Amino acid sequence: MRSSDLAHRWKGLNVSLSVGDEPFGRTAQGLKDFRAVPLNSRGPLIELNFDRCDLSFADISNVRLQDCTFRECLFSKTSFAHVKERRCQFIGCHFKGVDFRSASLGLWTSRFDHCVIEAPRIGRYGFINPIFEHCEFRGLNVSTADLGCSGFWDCSISGSLSDVILRGRDVLMGRLAGLESPRMTGLHNVDFSHARLSSFSLRHGCKFEGIKLPLSGCTFAYKSRVLVGAADQVRRDLGDRCWEAFCTVIQFVRFDATDQEIGLFCKTDFGTDIDNAVSEQLFNYLKLHFGLGSPYVIS
Repeated sequence: MRSSDLAHRWKGLNVSLSVGDEPFGRTAQGLKDFRAVPLNSRGPLIELNFDRCDLSFADISNVRLQDCTFRECLFSKTSFAHVKERRCQFIGCHFKGVDFRSASLGLWTSRFDHCVIEAPRIGRYGFINPIFEHCEFRGLNVSTADLGCSGFWDCSISGSLSDVILRGRDVLMGRLAGLESPRMTGLHNVDFSHARLSSFSLRHGCKFEGIKLPLSGCTFAYKSRVLVGAADQVRRDLGDRCWEAFCTVIQFVRFDATDQEIGLFCKTDFGTDIDNAVSEQLFNYLKLHFGLGSPYVIS
């Protein structure tokens, strides 16, 4: 059935979300059929429980979603655009091609536990303090995004992440909005083996431990203050051309090093202005001499 036909079923029907309500029975997968439900027409959704529901093509955009629990639900092509999500729990849910653009996730912290998040559409801003535990991210294509004070615990991530920022604490917006301090932030036992990272910036005390880096070998972890102070060593060991390239790229590391112990360096961080042979030699040297192992990085 087409998404337009699924949406047409709800016209003139009072959307009831009472416990046990099954307006259109169950899908072939045994889920309650709430496909294409216009939840954005109900006003705020507060303290509701959704158990084993198919919410594919549902419109949850521009809604205040607060203290709700979603358990073993399917969200395929669901719109969370401009949603204001607060203290919700998503347990064992599957998100496929969901639109999170301009959404505010994790106001006063939210939890995603044992979820699969596949090819989501993520905007430049919107992640406040969502906590992802035992989640699998598939086919990410994230570019120029601030993931706020998100926490990733025992997760696997595949796909592309480019020009991404992850913070350990909220330095401004939380205080302005009256939010509580973020909890359980950072990267903890996260598998990036099948990810492509470029300009992945950790800031403001972002925790980092037990990480599997991409198998491509194009990323390494470093201690910020140590790498910032390596200019003389680079010049002595590699000469002026590599030293000049190092001075060009280290300004970005220096920016993050003020309150960030651990950083991630990607080969693409050299950009296109630096000669390929120089960037290759310098990257391999920095990785060999300054790349971290356990407990920060594991194989």
